[in-house]
Amino acid sequence: MKLLIWNCRGAGNKVFRRTMKELEKIHRPSIIVLMETKIELSLMGSFFNKLGFTTSSHVDPVGRSVGIWVLWDPFKATVKALEVNAQVILAKIQRDNHADWVLSAVYAGPIPRNRELLWDNLESIADNMNLPWLVAGDFNDIAFWGENVVSAQPSLMFEPRLDRDVRNSEWRMAFTEGAVRNLPRTYSDHSPLVVFTQEFVRDYNNILYQEKLLWFQKSRANWITMGERNTKYFHVSTIAKRRRMRVVTLKNSENGWITDPIDLKNNVHSYFCNLFKKGTSDTLSVGPDPLQPKISLDDSRSLCKPISDKEVWDAIKSVKAFKAPGSDGIPSLFYHKH
Repeated sequence: MKLLIWNCRGAGNKVFRRTMKELEKIHRPSIIVLMETKIELSLMGSFFNKLGFTTSSHVDPVGRSVGIWVLWDPFKATVKALEVNAQVILAKIQRDNHADWVLSAVYAGPIPRNRELLWDNLESIADNMNLPWLVAGDFNDIAFWGENVVSAQPSLMFEPRLDRDVRNSEWRMAFTEGAVRNLPRTYSDHSPLVVFTQEFVRDYNNILYQEKLLWFQKSRANWITMGERNTKYFHVSTIAKRRRMRVVTLKNSENGWITDPIDLKNNVHSYFCNLFKKGTSDTLSVGPDPLQPKISLDDSRSLCKPISDKEVWDAIKSVKAFKAPGSDGIPSLFYHKH
């Protein structure tokens, strides 16, 4: 599922129509969110109907200011508006065989006092939110001064990053491979955002104690509070670790960089095929005297004597409590206790 979120700075001219068609053709979103439309949606209804976005929840502009539209293809998703005002549309996103999640499409007003009201509203929602939640749009503000980007123009004007998204931990766990991409600026001076989601992994409210231990192992964490439901923490740690370990680029034999997933797979396959392929020689050199003893007679007797129960127990206790000693995945804590 994809969402296209964009402050288009006006949706009533031919340039917007052409740009919107190109964006829809390239990215195929299920939901489109537009801000600062500056016209009423009724004037663009037939245009979006032809694109397949026949259903909407919207706030039309007052005069030529503001305006938030949320449009969707009813065959791909269902959007139920929970709250609608001039600065945010709060909606629940539903799909067949997928868990529900919540979207806040934001257009923060340019007046600081109005923005403060929006922040207070979002904080109130966050305090009571237990579903996956994505907040995205034009925040009309920067998180810190370092987000200002120096323009390449001789005047050295600053271009603050105003379009962004914020996700809660439930959303990150629901869409482990979810991502947000900033597209290049085209018709508007704001960058469109494309949100990618994937299938909800599972309902974490019903995770068993054994599954908590499994996620703890995968997270490689070094502590655990026994008896607490820390599965969420362990799963988020696992996702972060996987992202750090993911290979996104490799250098080939010609010192060129590869980023395409298929090319990466072929390059790795070729490398290991060459590494382990059969050599030209079938002879094995084992030295002048391969039968020469390598250990003393006393060491040999020590190795061959029966293994005592104490040695087995010492070996089990030497393994950390939450490290899996075998392919069964059962942590050593089980053997320590039983």
